[in-house]
Amino acid sequence: MNNHFDAYPLFHITGRPGWINDPNGLVVFRGRYHVFYQYYPEDIHWGPMHWGHVVSDDLQRWEQLPIALAPGGVGDKDGCFSGSAIVWRDRLWLLYTGFEENGGGEAIRQVQCLASSSDGVHFEKHGIVIGED
Repeated sequence: MNNHFDAYPLFHITGRPGWINDPNGLVVFRGRYHVFYQYYPEDIHWGPMHWGHVVSDDLQRWEQLPIALAPGGVGDKDGCFSGSAIVWRDRLWLLYTGFEENGGGEAIRQVQCLASSSDGVHFEKHGIVIGED
């Protein structure tokens, strides 16, 4: 069947299958537009947040890149929540909220974490930069 529900949007950023919400870190790096967004690739419902990543040369056609951030590091074992991106010293830097449940309820912990990339595709986590170690 060929109707408007079957078509992939032409001018709208979307994620791969899974859950997508809040945009994060809209930035220009080495002449390309980068958009990061909250993403959970394992289900169509909210889950441990990742950062999805798309790039464009013209703000019309978007290329999906590998997931930029996935939970599992120091401070972000249960999620990589919202944040921002900057370009500094020819690197792309992501500052984001790391989340750990620690049993839920009052035991949750959120800290600010940092990651960087020299190529705009592959990111190295640097751990917690604001909050408890």
